[in-house]
Amino acid sequence: MEVGMAQAGAADTPQDFARDLTAARLRAGLSVRDVARATGVPPATLGGYFSGRHLPPTTRPEVLAAVLGAIEVPTREHPAWRRRLLSLHDRRRQPVVTRAPYPGLRAFDTKDHDLFFGRDTLVERLLSVVQQVVDEPLPVVMVVGPSGAGKSSVLRAGLLATLPSGAGSLTTPTALEEPPGDEEGQPDQVPTVLVVDQLEELWTHPTIRAHADRTLDQLVTWAQGAPGRVLVLGLRADFFGEAMHHPALGEALEKRQVLVGPLGGEQLRAAIEEPARRVGLALEPGLVDVILADVREDNHGSPLPHLAQVLETMWQAGDRKALTVQDYHRAGGLEGAIRQSAEAALASLPAEQHALAMTVLLRMVTGSAQGWTRRLVPTAEIVAVDEDARSVLERLVDRRLVTVGKDVTTLSHESLVEAWPRLRDAVEARRGDLARRDSLERVARDWDDDGRDDDHLLRGSRLVATSEWAATAPEQLTALQQEFLDTSRRLDKRTRAERRGARRRLQGLLAVMAVLLVVASAAGLSAVRASDSARLQRDQAQSRQMAVAAANQRALDPGLSQQLAVAAYRAADTRESRSAVLDATTSPVISAWSVDDAVLERSATVAGGEHLVLSGPSGGVRVVRAHAGEFGWDVVAAVTGFGDSGRTPVVSRLVPHPDEPWVVVAGTSVLEGSADEPLLMLLDLADPTEPRLVPIEIPARPTAAAFVDGGRVLVVADQGGLLHRYEVVPPAADAPPDVRVAEPAEDDLVDSEPPVLVEALAASRDGSVLAAALDSGTVRAWSVDDGRLHPAGSVDTGRGLFDLDMTADGSAVAAVGRSGLVHWLALEGQHVTEVGTTYASDTNLFTVQVDDGSGLLVTSGWDGTVTMWRFDAAGPLTDTPALVLPVPRPVLDMTVAGGRWLFATLDGTTYTWDSAGAALPRLSGNVFMVDASVRGERMMTSTGPPDGAVTVWDAADPHAPRSLHVLRADDADVSTGAGALRDDGGAAAMGTTAGRLLAWDVTGVEAVRTVDLQVSPEGVVLVLFVPDDGSVLAFGRSGTLVRVDVDGPDAGRIVDETRLSHPTLTAALREDGLLAVADDTGRVHLLDVDDLGSTTASFGPGPSVYGLDFSPDGEQLALSMSDESVRLYDVTDPASPAAVGDPLTGPTSILNSVKYSPDGQRLAVAAIGGSAWLYERSGEGWTATETLRAGLVNLQDVAWSADGSVLLGGALSGQTRLWLTDVETAVRTVCAGVGQDITREEWEGLLPGTAFEPPCVGGG
Repeated sequence: MEVGMAQAGAADTPQDFARDLTAARLRAGLSVRDVARATGVPPATLGGYFSGRHLPPTTRPEVLAAVLGAIEVPTREHPAWRRRLLSLHDRRRQPVVTRAPYPGLRAFDTKDHDLFFGRDTLVERLLSVVQQVVDEPLPVVMVVGPSGAGKSSVLRAGLLATLPSGAGSLTTPTALEEPPGDEEGQPDQVPTVLVVDQLEELWTHPTIRAHADRTLDQLVTWAQGAPGRVLVLGLRADFFGEAMHHPALGEALEKRQVLVGPLGGEQLRAAIEEPARRVGLALEPGLVDVILADVREDNHGSPLPHLAQVLETMWQAGDRKALTVQDYHRAGGLEGAIRQSAEAALASLPAEQHALAMTVLLRMVTGSAQGWTRRLVPTAEIVAVDEDARSVLERLVDRRLVTVGKDVTTLSHESLVEAWPRLRDAVEARRGDLARRDSLERVARDWDDDGRDDDHLLRGSRLVATSEWAATAPEQLTALQQEFLDTSRRLDKRTRAERRGARRRLQGLLAVMAVLLVVASAAGLSAVRASDSARLQRDQAQSRQMAVAAANQRALDPGLSQQLAVAAYRAADTRESRSAVLDATTSPVISAWSVDDAVLERSATVAGGEHLVLSGPSGGVRVVRAHAGEFGWDVVAAVTGFGDSGRTPVVSRLVPHPDEPWVVVAGTSVLEGSADEPLLMLLDLADPTEPRLVPIEIPARPTAAAFVDGGRVLVVADQGGLLHRYEVVPPAADAPPDVRVAEPAEDDLVDSEPPVLVEALAASRDGSVLAAALDSGTVRAWSVDDGRLHPAGSVDTGRGLFDLDMTADGSAVAAVGRSGLVHWLALEGQHVTEVGTTYASDTNLFTVQVDDGSGLLVTSGWDGTVTMWRFDAAGPLTDTPALVLPVPRPVLDMTVAGGRWLFATLDGTTYTWDSAGAALPRLSGNVFMVDASVRGERMMTSTGPPDGAVTVWDAADPHAPRSLHVLRADDADVSTGAGALRDDGGAAAMGTTAGRLLAWDVTGVEAVRTVDLQVSPEGVVLVLFVPDDGSVLAFGRSGTLVRVDVDGPDAGRIVDETRLSHPTLTAALREDGLLAVADDTGRVHLLDVDDLGSTTASFGPGPSVYGLDFSPDGEQLALSMSDESVRLYDVTDPASPAAVGDPLTGPTSILNSVKYSPDGQRLAVAAIGGSAWLYERSGEGWTATETLRAGLVNLQDVAWSADGSVLLGGALSGQTRLWLTDVETAVRTVCAGVGQDITREEWEGLLPGTAFEPPCVGGG
């Protein structure tokens, strides 16, 4: 396909055009200024072309031609770009649509019948049931579903709109002023249907609930009063019990109940696409896939209210011609809709009930560290919180924030915690309490489920810790929790009494029966055994307590969390402690380091990258070098005093020279009893072990500095806003450099009344551009010519700034400050333009770094969170960070050398993170599939829309893979998330939303596309490489199955194709070509890959099958199920598959994927709840050994590395994890990365009453 040519049939956008234009410019290695110089087009105008703000004119074709020529687009491709530009201009003249296709939070009404899609089958069933009951003695139909499922729309736009005119009417209990009379019914062939929606109002409305039974009697009497009448009642599922108390409704619920469940994927697609088509509104290709990826169903609840809100918001804010992915993101996406709904729901309550509402919502949140998600809560538990809890709950349900089922309540959508800052902050503030509550709830539930056996009760230090927490817990315990805790206390009291009695009896026996020494000895042995048992129980309780503490600290202090996990394992080998240790290996290794006699809050990397300079408010300056292959730093030199004056340096800035081993030290010097004095020096590190100081005169305290003009000029800002210029003269042999004051110029003054403070200065790599961040919020720029500064524009960001950094070519600046936003500013000629802002924090950001070498934009500040994005000329590539590192203290400064990042914090401790470590970046989009080559050192991750891609990783070190290739479709087409890696790691394949199969040879430095073939009229949902064969199987969304050669001279040839009877959910291939396919009916089919049209065997385990995998020896097939179990089948004879053993259980959510380890001795299972369960062969069966979480939500897939040492997991929101799978290896790895051992104070604060035993002293 030609560069710049949109795919046939795809809807192009100005943003697509700009993206491709920018990509071509970057391939040519040109900045916007370079293109401006080559074409004569002003930089600001070109910036609009490259950002998508506007298009080149069609009336002057020479403009586009000049730009394309400058960015080295081949001349033969110019006509394609021209056609594309004309098409975009034509589309701007598309007619405006006047009818709204989506009703928002309002239910679809009868007049919206032609826009109501996705419920055809349900409406047909409802009509059929209505027709069936016409002649029955009790003509009552119950339509039941959870809140937000769409019952009202089904009744109105579905049922009533389909009935003949005049045959149906609608009311609600509150609108039903008088019961219907006994007028004559319609003719038999046209039944009279009365629909009473929102029947639950009978039990919630204060004025009518007292007469609920009477009203129901009258409604039933009306239905039975004349032939042809049918009463249809719409009921929220949580009022099932109330309705069952009425005899007639109870009978109807048993015999004539129609359930309104959640919409499936294709039904949701129709509900989005078809209304738009009816009104003539265009949808950008890929938009629906982006939305569906966000609303992908989880276990409970419905996304429909939030989907309806975001669609209406897009329509209201759009151009009424088309809806695009950009419109979706601009509207805030599904999370934005959820956030708006949540705030509106809270605002609808009286202010005095806001705190109660948050308490109710927190009851529905569970998880640990990073993995907060919703939990199902018995409705009775919620109502018992407070006397007003029921009314608050009703309001939250009405506003679609909460979903209520028959007996349980939960948040309406999985992403509510992350999407709603107010709830997220409340969760973070209560992190420890929630973790302890969840822990108590789990053990209490296990106790209750297991017949209340004493073995489950708390003992020893764990009972003490839980009792202490419960005494001060901010919310009351549930009845079950309280009963469990009381029973544990009674057992503890009884056990202690029995022990005291046993000791007294033993003493008496020894006194009067000394002759029975043998008996006494035996009793002593029994006591020893009892003591051993008690000690084991104590150790296990302490181990579990430590594992919980490790989980609670994971998002706050990874290093501390990792040590607590190791301590838990050393205390006792339990499933919880083993899981905690393996989870610890997924956290970024952030190693703490400090010196005793200095507070090091500032950092700089010396040219060459081998040495760093650290300093701060006390202790002078330290020159350090990294440990070879280890964390931490060696101090090679220290400068603690400057001159003989006895004054102490307080350093606020360290600024390195771009090429020479020089660092500017700026701040003040202090001496007790005298005024502070400005401090400005050049530190010459030609010999890092013997630093030399060059004093620089400055009249006022320096606040910022930067080298410009190729490093020949130093610009320093003082506290009054004046810029000072110094000429830096290279040194003669064995002499330090000479720094001379240059002549001041008027342009040097940052003029403002009152004077502003220059917080930071930054320059381009060649020093031709300089920028300043002012505390007023302004960014000011200068061009530099022969050491002189020439104003080049400014922009006000709106809030005070603390820091900024510049790209190496000087084309852009990133500035941060009080807003918590990253401001991305373009520098073009005499203009500074704010391109956009990206959210980073709710608190102040103190430091930012643009690292062109790694392509990372990094910022941090008061909350210690280090946020990293990939960036290009237009700023961060995505709103979602590529990586987030939790540093436990406020970060004031940062620097990077050789991929090793150092973060200097408020108390002087530095934290080091190696970018080559085990933490994979957060990917753009949801990670739907992961894979690892069996015979090669490769891994793969595959993401879906909007930026779906297959990434191939070098897994020579499987715990620290390195990105090799990022493979994408082109133009408007993207990956569906379907990706595969050949067994030897030499080829990768992708399925796209447009139905294409793409394949690449990935053996070289550059990936080479070998296949681009249309294989399905709809999206390709799964691709599989055929073992030891140059072909790929591609599964289409509608059931197509195609086998395609992707290697050699026949690449692109269709080998075989068929159409399966039902859409495929998952599939797996055995080495000999046996293909297992699970469809959406819950059946598994076994096929021969060489004859796709024939089926060897089919079997139906019942629930839906979401994951399949053959054991390495090919004898068994593992199935992960929607009923939260794993089932194993013997397939040694493919014609007669047979179930093996009992299902494997343990997880409490749908299982998305299952994978055998390379040796076949372990199974890994990915659960939608975010956990990965590991099972190990135990005799003839399997035993659950670890439950891995590491803060994931909706784990989609897992894959073992070739040697089985690492488990790769992929989840929604671009999250990935790399777990070590051997506990002892994990312990050694964690302890090897510890910089500072856990302190006694930290230990006792988290584990009161537990003996202090640092687990990694001496490296573990």
